[in-house]
Amino acid sequence: MERVEVANQWAAKVVEFEMLQRVLTAWERPHRFAHQGGESERWSDWLEPPKLTEVVETLIEDRKRPAWGVSAYRSSAETVAES
Repeated sequence: MERVEVANQWAAKVVEFEMLQRVLTAWERPHRFAHQGGESERWSDWLEPPKLTEVVETLIEDRKRPAWGVSAYRSSAETVAES
């Protein structure tokens, strides 16, 4: 499994959206009664997904946005103190 670390949730969603757009042709609609058996969606095995690092590299305009690299770090002690 490949993993790419980004600074925040917005950047992660941008990467996820781009990846899903690229592999959409491999998505197979579930049977209309599939929810009764626990099946929600399927992906065909014929498509080899692109590498995440390559997807991130193509997001040139998004990576230029100020929000791309912004991150807020909170320690667990800070979170508890605020509660």
